Amino acid sequence: MSPQVGEKGCGKIATEQENFSVDAELTADEIEFLEQLADAGAIGRIITGLGPRAKLLRLVHFKYVTEQSMSLDAVHYRITEAGWIALAQAKGERST
Repeated sequence: MSPQVGEKGCGKIATEQENFSVDAELTADEIEFLEQLADAGAIGRIITGLGPRAKLLRLVHFKYVTEQSMSLDAVHYRITEAGWIALAQAKGERST
């Protein structure tokens, strides 16, 4: 998708949303977190502390989750469409 004339930068957002990978091999902790986010639904989860959040950076990088800073110590996470796909694939691999 490219921006239309007069719509400066509009295509960049749509393009970035389409760029995700479902090929990354997820760890057991990452699968568990995606399951927790799936259970939380649209509300998502707030995580505090740097240690737990550092473990989620890969999920953010692959666009499996979104993050929104709530304060210096808290970040709100929600599962994305790519996260749902990755979770379904990971569950399929675990059951075989």
